[in-house]
Formats: sequence, structure tokens, C-alpha cells
Amino acid sequence: MKSVFIIFFITTLLVYGSANVYIFIRGYQALPNLAPVKISYTVIFLFAALSFMVGMFFPRLLNIGIPYFISWIGLLWFALVLYLFMGTLLVDIVRLLNHFFNFLPSILHTHYNTVKLITASSIFVISSLILLCGYINAATPKLKHVEINLNAGSGSLEKLECLFMTDVHLGTIINQKRLSKIIEISNSVNPDIVLLGGDIVDQHINQLIERNLGAMKTQFLSKYGVFGVLGNHEYFGGYKSVVEYFEKYDVKFLRDEFVVIDDSFILAGRHDRDMPRFLNTERKSLNEFIPSDRTLPVILLDHQPIVDEAVKEKISLQLSGHTHDGQMWPMSLITDYIWKISYGHKKIEDTHFFVSCGVGTWGPPIRIGNRPEIVHITINFVD
Repeated sequence: MKSVFIIFFITTLLVYGSANVYIFIRGYQALPNLAPVKISYTVIFLFAALSFMVGMFFPRLLNIGIPYFISWIGLLWFALVLYLFMGTLLVDIVRLLNHFFNFLPSILHTHYNTVKLITASSIFVISSLILLCGYINAATPKLKHVEINLNAGSGSLEKLECLFMTDVHLGTIINQKRLSKIIEISNSVNPDIVLLGGDIVDQHINQLIERNLGAMKTQFLSKYGVFGVLGNHEYFGGYKSVVEYFEKYDVKFLRDEFVVIDDSFILAGRHDRDMPRFLNTERKSLNEFIPSDRTLPVILLDHQPIVDEAVKEKISLQLSGHTHDGQMWPMSLITDYIWKISYGHKKIEDTHFFVSCGVGTWGPPIRIGNRPEIVHITINFVD
């Protein structure tokens, strides 16, 4: 587990650090040649850039608490860097093209210093407005409805109203206020069952204990109860403590196991695919814990949208999350490339898949290009 964290830390440092250095240099060059201005810019930039690293890694490295305002500044800056980088790079590409084709008006060269300052200021203002819209969007989850028909097999249940929620990321950003709103929306459906698709916790269980966020789970109303699986984030802070904490509040975690609900369907759940990186043990294959001679439909919870094995084992419906649908455009282009199903409902052979973009946020409290969602799935069991 330590080696995984070290690799993640080094990778993040290199990518994030390089982007910050590039933005800092280009911004510094655009400023007027006044010592107070450039010194102030340097101090503010360094504080914002270092806040992310301090808030993200120092609590784990030094086992100390970090003031929430530092974490917030760091997370917002992390998102801002993405759009500052894109805006600055776009300007530099235009400048490079102009070097060869000379298509920009000559007046820009005449007032070069003024143009540099206006351009840099415009990039910052536009990026900040994008973040503001993304913040408002991330704080207003929607209720999405999906209807899926499954073969009933030998079960007698005709319909199941399922509430599926994934990637809540309870912690610094998703607090009591956000969670209360999520629960209010969820209970408006009056679901038969509540399913949690993993990454319920953002980093460490201590944040939940301090704010008693787990107790809020008891407010979910459902006939069959609340079931969930572990995501990769549950392993960051120790999955056993997460399981123990939430099971006190009647959340049942399925870890390479299944339960039969109302003699009508099998509900199965898997350890996350990244478990071996943290525990040095492999998760079970589906055929190791789901009966092969089943006569009931199988609904499978698997945090990451791995599709091939579910299709092979003829799972009826797999529910996943993890991708966030990229969370901040254009990252969705990357998740679309990585995953066969990055978002939405799709049927492959006999298996239905639904991948949710999630209701919370990892890192920055920003969503751009998608909206956080709680998914109401009406499952019709048909002959």
C-alpha cells in the first residue's frame, strides 16, 4: 500500500507541478515590471499551489489535521489549474501559428505589454467563471430515472424500485448539508432498496466520525434495506474501519458475496478491482461466489465498470460508478477512451449495464460537462 501511495504522490507531483510552473512563468511574464506586483503574484501563487499538496498528502504523511480552508483553497486551485493551463496553452499555440503565418493584426505587436496583461487577465477571469458554474452544478444533484426489463426467472417479484447512488465521497466537501439534500431526494422515490456503488468515503473514516456522517445513513427509507460495495477510496483509509462504521448504521457491504432478496433476485457485490494493490490478495472471480445453476436474475454491484466478466457469466444487470464521467470536461474524453462504458445504460449480449457519473466529487467540488445524479432505476421482471 505504501508503494502505491508513493507512486501516486510522485506522479501527481510531476504532472501538477509541471502545469503550475508553466502557468506561473507565463503569468509572471504578462505582469507589469513592478516589484510589488510580481512579489505579490509569486506569494499568492505559491500559497494556492502548495495548498493542494498540503491538503491532499500531509494528513497522510504526517498524520496531522489540516484546516479545512486550506483544503478548500487547494482543491479549487487544482481545478483552476486545469483551465488556466488549457487557456494558456491555447494562446501559446495561436502565437506559434502566428509566428509562421503572421495572421494577427499588427496593433497587437504595437501594444504588446498591454495585450499580454489583458490576455492573462481574460484567461483567469474566464477560468474562474467556469469554476463558479461548475461549483453550482456540483452542489445541485438531479434525480435520474432509468427503466430496465430483466428476465424474472423463477422469482415472483414483478417490479423493483431501486435507488442507486455511487461516488458520494463523504468527507471534506460532501458534508451534512450536502448529504441531507441527497437523502431528501432519495427518499422522494420511496425505493424498495438502496444500493451504494462504492467510494462512499473520500479519504479517511476519521472525517466521518468527527461529523457523525454515518448516522445520516439511517434516514434512508427502503423496504429491503441499504446495501453497498467498496470502492478504491475505501481502501485508502482502511476498508475494515469503513465497513465496521457503516454496518453500525445498517448498511450491509457485499464483499465477493451475494444475498437473495425476497426469493426473487440475487444481489451480489464485489471487492473493488484495485483491492490487490492495497491488500496483496486477489478478489474472487464471479463464478467463485455466484452460483452457476441459478434460476433467479442477478443484480451485481461492482464499483469499476468492468464488463467482460459480467457478460461471460450472464449477469442480468451490473451497476457501477468510479468514472465520474470525467467530472470536469475534457476529462470525459479520457474516461470514454479508457472504459467500454464510461457513462449510461447499455446492453451487451444478455447483460445490462448502468454506469453512473456519481453524486459527489473527488478532489475539487466542481462538475463541468455532467451533473451529479442519484439514479432511480425501475426494474421490471418479465417472463
